[in-house]
Amino acid sequence: MRISEIEAPKTPEQQRIAQLKAASDRARDALKQERQRQKMQKAQNTLQTLRAPSSATIKPIKPV
Repeated sequence: MRISEIEAPKTPEQQRIAQLKAASDRARDALKQERQRQKMQKAQNTLQTLRAPSSATIKPIKPV
């Protein structure tokens, strides 16, 4: 016998709590992924700026 065969069906209240918990878990995962995406985007922008700085940030060196 499996555990699912022994368990009684959930009441509507228990089903609602399970649904809310699942929605909370999905929202937490989505937030974590979005924060990671924003971190990666910021890091890529920083690397791009460092690799190819604009002419306004670089001042020419005058010969001595």
